[in-house]
Amino acid sequence: MTPSTTPTERDGAVGWVRIDDGVYDHVKLRRVSKGARWLWVAGIAFANRQLTDGLLPKWALSSMDGTSREARELVAAGLWEKADDGWHIHDYGEYQSSRERVVSERAAARKRMAERRRNGIGSFTGSSPEQTENER
Repeated sequence: MTPSTTPTERDGAVGWVRIDDGVYDHVKLRRVSKGARWLWVAGIAFANRQLTDGLLPKWALSSMDGTSREARELVAAGLWEKADDGWHIHDYGEYQSSRERVVSERAAARKRMAERRRNGIGSFTGSSPEQTENER
């Protein structure tokens, strides 16, 4: 698996992750260092971007600005689980979309946009998408 670096390399798709707005006060996160908290967030973003279903390979640790000590903190706190050659984010699938779902949604969006283009809908060159036909 090779990391993507730009949305263009992902068919123009921009991904989003779900993090509860009470995360700053979550008991598990309060037990780990600030660096480990950031690593937890970066891990979720990495898994989402790379479509790993929550799997974090050891080689990715440095690209997420993490350390082995911080990874051990996350495992001890129950936020990450040890996996073969890396870690798995605890309950990742409960809050984030699976690879299968993301791939399916992207394919459906490409198909939907292709259909719009064939029907002459969706070309907003020289105007705002909010403008109606009469305003142009």
